Amino acid sequence: MKGWVLVAVGACLGSPGLVHADGQPPRDWITPGQAEPLLKRLFEREPFLASAEAREDRSTLNLFFTKADYDSLRGNPILGYWDTGGFLWVGNRVAWDGVVSVGKSSRPITAKAWNAAFVHVARKRRLVVDKDAPIRLRGACVAGVLAPTAREPKLGVALEVRVKSPTGVLRLRFGIGKATIEDAIGASLDRIMGFALAIGRAE
Repeated sequence: MKGWVLVAVGACLGSPGLVHADGQPPRDWITPGQAEPLLKRLFEREPFLASAEAREDRSTLNLFFTKADYDSLRGNPILGYWDTGGFLWVGNRVAWDGVVSVGKSSRPITAKAWNAAFVHVARKRRLVVDKDAPIRLRGACVAGVLAPTAREPKLGVALEVRVKSPTGVLRLRFGIGKATIEDAIGASLDRIMGFALAIGRAE
C-alpha cells in the first residue's frame, strides 16, 4: 500500500455516519476494540464491481464512468474506489472541465455551485486555474442527498471523476456527507485534489 493513501484517512471523517452535524467526530466515535477493524478496513482494496455499493446502487452506475473504468477501480466504502493509472501531478496549474450533476437525486445542484467551490478549493491549495493547464479535472455527481432520510441522515454527494495529467489518468469514485450540501460539495472537491496531489509529482 502506497504511503500517500494515508492522506485520505483524515478526509474519511467526512463520510456519512462518522461525524456529528457540526462536522466534528464524536468523542466516542471509535473505541479501542473498534480501532483495529476500522484501520484494517481502511487499507482494504476490493474490486469496485464486487462491492456492496456496486450491487445496491446500480442506478448510479454508467452515468459517467464506463465498464472499463469500473473494472480498474479498487478501494473500500470509507475512502472510496480509485485507480491511479500512472497519474503524477505536474506543475501548479489545473484546468477545470466541470462536474455535471447527472444523477436524478443530484440534478438540483447547479454547475455554478460546483464552479464556485472549485475556484475556492484551488485557491486554498495555491493552484492556478488555467484552461490550458497540464492537469485536467472532469467529473459527474452521480447521486446527492439533498434532504436527510433514515438511510442517509447527512447531506452529501457521490462523485465519479477523472483527473488527467501527461503521465496518466486518476479515476476516483466516492461519497461524502456534511452538515450542508455546500460543505459536501467543497469537501468532495478538496478530497479529489488532496488525492491527486499526494500521489506524487512528475520530474
